[in-house]
Amino acid sequence: MRKKGIPAKTLGMLLCGGSAVLGKAFLNTENYRVPRRTVLLGERTQPHRRPETLRTVHISDTHLLPCNTRRLTFLRSLADVNPDLVIITGDLISRAQAIKPLLHALEVFRGTAGVFVFGSNDYHAPTPKNPLRYLVMNSNEGKKSSAPKLLPTAELAAGLEDLGWINLNNKRAAIRVKQWHLELIGVDDPHIGRDSFPPVSPQTDPQTEKSRLSEAEKPNRITLGVTHAPYTRILERMYGAGCAVVFAGHTHGGQVCLPGNRALVTNCDLPASHCSGLFPYPLRSSRPLHGGGTVCGAQYPGKDTETEMFVQVSAGLGTSPYTPVRTFCPPEAPVTDLVRF
Repeated sequence: MRKKGIPAKTLGMLLCGGSAVLGKAFLNTENYRVPRRTVLLGERTQPHRRPETLRTVHISDTHLLPCNTRRLTFLRSLADVNPDLVIITGDLISRAQAIKPLLHALEVFRGTAGVFVFGSNDYHAPTPKNPLRYLVMNSNEGKKSSAPKLLPTAELAAGLEDLGWINLNNKRAAIRVKQWHLELIGVDDPHIGRDSFPPVSPQTDPQTEKSRLSEAEKPNRITLGVTHAPYTRILERMYGAGCAVVFAGHTHGGQVCLPGNRALVTNCDLPASHCSGLFPYPLRSSRPLHGGGTVCGAQYPGKDTETEMFVQVSAGLGTSPYTPVRTFCPPEAPVTDLVRF
């Protein structure tokens, strides 16, 4: 008896459908978005005062190659949002040759305050990997391949610092932006074990800084955390240090997702439900804010009562050059306004 195969018409429909999905996945890698978000920060007991806004632009996981001209154009276009602070959370390059075009694109932000930390791909070039292994383990687990090619990280850091930006890899800093007194805490990439939570020094002691401020200035003091990979051990330390908002990347938002931003993997120890977006910490059962919107914080950190921290995990702008695919997870550079009452 002759075994029946798939009818030609059905096979054609399946191939066309598969091609359409695959084509959309590749196109989605260039479908850049700028979600606009607002975090309202205020003390319930504080008298009414004129709100003040700190606008941040969050750039992460560009994984740049020199040929990524549309990505470079998009980076330059972010200057149009007029940010007060540029926050970079690592994995900027995929090749050494990408440093020069990256810095040229970021030149539009010269004169704007900025901070940065690095991810693993700022230290060594990506290598081909079976993408299915992410379904069962993190990319830093399992059998190790040969030593990866090292990248000129010092050159990248020097270029970013030349823009006037602060290297926050395992460091603290305190700066003033507009009327805001920012206390900044950063760690190097936790995904590859380079993190070392920075201790408080006399120059970065929040209590010392607070004592220098007038009563009118104290309400504008805020602590921000910056990390590449949002591992919970880092979020716990940031929370304990009184951070109001933590910025992270690394996850690519899951990169290959089901409809509705439903990620399959996070490549860290966050639950898949919190693979990207803006959400409160400690974690709740509610889903993160994806796209634009407004969230309202609890009492401002520094009070004796329990406080709440927000975490923003960017889905990032790029992918590994070996898996240039995104589904239901477009690349993004969130613009987040911190509004203080």
